[in-house]
Amino acid sequence: MEKNYFAAIELGYIYNIALVISYHNNQFDVVASSIIKSFGYKDGVITDEDAFLKAIENIKNDIYEKYFIKLDEVILVLPNNNHKIYSATFGSNILTEMQIIGKKQIDAIRQKIRMVELRNDELLVDELPTQYVLDQDRILRSEPINYSSSVLNIKSNIHTLPKTIVESIVSSLEKNDLKVIGKFINCSCGVNALINDFELENDTICIQILQDVTTICCYKKSYLIRSLKVDFGVANLIDALKKSLEIDDDEALMLFEKYFVCDVDYASDIIFDTNNHLSEKRISGILLNELSNGISLILKSCEKLENDCQLSSDCVYLLLGWLNDYDYFVDEFSKFCNRNLIEKTLDKIGIDSQMLLNCFGAITLYIQRNKEEILKSLESDDDLDLSSSNINTINKKEIDNTRSISRKFNDFFDD
Repeated sequence: MEKNYFAAIELGYIYNIALVISYHNNQFDVVASSIIKSFGYKDGVITDEDAFLKAIENIKNDIYEKYFIKLDEVILVLPNNNHKIYSATFGSNILTEMQIIGKKQIDAIRQKIRMVELRNDELLVDELPTQYVLDQDRILRSEPINYSSSVLNIKSNIHTLPKTIVESIVSSLEKNDLKVIGKFINCSCGVNALINDFELENDTICIQILQDVTTICCYKKSYLIRSLKVDFGVANLIDALKKSLEIDDDEALMLFEKYFVCDVDYASDIIFDTNNHLSEKRISGILLNELSNGISLILKSCEKLENDCQLSSDCVYLLLGWLNDYDYFVDEFSKFCNRNLIEKTLDKIGIDSQMLLNCFGAITLYIQRNKEEILKSLESDDDLDLSSSNINTINKKEIDNTRSISRKFNDFFDD
């Protein structure tokens, strides 16, 4: 691809989704997208590798045939299946002239944090500093570039996923000649695309109904502190329609996408299929009955998350995702929810479905994390070459100068 093009892919039970964005002069422009049938995959697990590889080949071909763009490297949106968040703190003496802190010193400590020992079945997929502590107990939330201090301590949140999930997906994509240049967890992507840090200062729970699960994530002071998934997604709605009408998956999906109205009072009762006595109202009634069960399940999980994370009673619920494309969905959700509920939708030229939300968020996250290197590459003739860890490699001498200042590794809620 062109070096100012960035692509993301999100795998799903119903569809695989890809988005290509151009980045120039600090502007994001959508240049390609594909939402195409998925096979051999469910909730982070490749159930049939041959079918999965064929589905990935299909999405690559679709992008090329429609837009003449060869998809060869991607930012991967990962499921929050068994997502864990830990905390680790490391520090270093600042030995530069006048003890001025630079990007190099910060990256060296963060690289050390990323090398913290994990369980054998876990893989680090992200690391985010939450505090920078300087001498005289000065605490900052942003990078202390050009600050003077004899010491710098960094406290970070470490995000992990099961190693088997990440490695199997990456390996299969590479078999299809797709290099994974970045990885982000889905519950971070959608939020990043729509919400700024200021909006997340208050206790916030973000809800995103996806294809086969719903992700629920909790934010405090703009930091993701816990996420979980509920086994309810659009696939449950499709399945309810399939069973009730005794039709196959493809027809149930078509009826859902074409005729579902999230308020049965606004649905038409005109019969469009006399053989099966189908109307917008009948289809919507079946789907709303299943949706109400799902919303109740989701809100029970939200309530538990509120208690576990000790959120304030005025916490905000943010509703994101695919179903936000449907009129009256937020009104339907509000019937069951007694919290301050806010809907957020991605509204950008070239984006015609909220299914593209996580891919858009993953690309913007990747560019934010690697902006300096990307800008240098765009200004030169050199290709961009970044490791999938999204952080520069620091030389060994700099890493060895760092020192631990607290417990190396602990569960986020041990504190």
